[in-house]
Amino acid sequence: MNTYKLTIQYEGTNYQGWQKQNGSHAPTIQGFVESALSDLLQKETTITGAGRTDSGVHALAQAASFRAETKITPESLLRALNVRLPEDIAITDVQIMPDSFHAQKDARGKHYRYYVYEGKIPRTVGRQYFYQFTYPLKESLLRPVLPLLEGTHDFSAFCASGSDVLTKERTIYKITLTHHDKWWIFDFYGAGFLRNMVRIMVGSFLEIAAGTLSPEAITLALATGRRDVLGRTAPPHGLWLMEVYY
Repeated sequence: MNTYKLTIQYEGTNYQGWQKQNGSHAPTIQGFVESALSDLLQKETTITGAGRTDSGVHALAQAASFRAETKITPESLLRALNVRLPEDIAITDVQIMPDSFHAQKDARGKHYRYYVYEGKIPRTVGRQYFYQFTYPLKESLLRPVLPLLEGTHDFSAFCASGSDVLTKERTIYKITLTHHDKWWIFDFYGAGFLRNMVRIMVGSFLEIAAGTLSPEAITLALATGRRDVLGRTAPPHGLWLMEVYY
C-alpha cells in the first residue's frame, strides 16, 4: 500500500468548487479526479485535498493525497489519469510519499494570487481568469494598508458567514501588490486561509484604492470582527491557488 501525492492544475469555471458534495451530482474537481482514479485502479478511491477552492476559483498547483495498492509507476499513473480527465483538469506531478503523508494536515502554507484589471472598456479575452474593476484606483491609498494584515490575527471579519471552523486565527506571512499599467496582481502567502478570506481582502483593497472605503476599516475589522465595515467580496474567477508548501 503506497501513499501518493498529486499536483493538480484546473480551471474552476465549470465546477462547483473542489470538494465533492454528499448527495449532490454537481461537478467538482475532487469528484472528477476520484472518478478517474477509481476507473484506473478498478477500485473506489478517495483523495484528500490540501484545501478547498470555491466554485469558479482556479488552481495552478493544488495538492491531494490518496492511498492505493498498485504497482503502477508515478509516471504511468500521471499519463493514465490525464487521459481520463476533462481538458480543464490536469495532473502535473505524481509522487510516492511516506505512509504518514496527508495533503491537508501536512501543508505548511499556501500561496494565493488574485488578478484584477482596471478599466471601463470590457476586456473579453480571458475574462474568466481575472476580475475587471471599472473604477479608477490609486496605489498610494492602498500600499500602507497591506502590512496591516500580515502576521497572526483573528480574521473573523474576513470569513464567509456560516463557517464552522474552530478558530478564525490565521497567520499571513506576506501580502504583495504588483501594479503594471491596468493590471493589479495581489499575492497572499500564509499558513492557512478561511473561506472567502482572500476575496474579502481583495474586495476591501479595491474599495480603499478607489477611495470609497476608509483604510481605517481594516484596523476596525481586525479589532472588532465586524464584517459590515469591510468592502464587498471580490468574485471567485480572479483567484488562483498557486502553490501548497510542505
